[in-house]
Amino acid sequence: MAENTKLNTVRFVIDTSALISFLLPDEISNQKIKEVFNSFATEDYTFYAPHLLIYEVANVLKTAVVRGRVNAKDAKVIFEKFLNLPIIFLKVDYAKALELSLKYNLTFYDASYMQLAIQKKADLLTLDKRLTNLLKT
Repeated sequence: MAENTKLNTVRFVIDTSALISFLLPDEISNQKIKEVFNSFATEDYTFYAPHLLIYEVANVLKTAVVRGRVNAKDAKVIFEKFLNLPIIFLKVDYAKALELSLKYNLTFYDASYMQLAIQKKADLLTLDKRLTNLLKT
């Protein structure tokens, strides 16, 4: 997907926790994430994520099937819905992500989302309060 270059675009990096809270009906979300997705069609949003998001979403859906939260057919439908979302997948600066991981004792996965949010000067949509707080500092 081509990157939106409009100046008034609200930019978000979206992580797995936020996306799954939107995609899976039995997940708990927070108000900000609900508001973003409820106004998704009417607002000028640009979503970014590392390619890692694809693997994480697929793994969460596989686990949801194994645990009986959704059936395989529904998991495939949810995955297609995800793949059709207008998310721009970007390469992460791995060296900077490793620096963040070491500095803040984060998983490399979390540091990848954080690094991308810093790089794109975007809000991070996540349910991880620690990541949210780290980005505010």
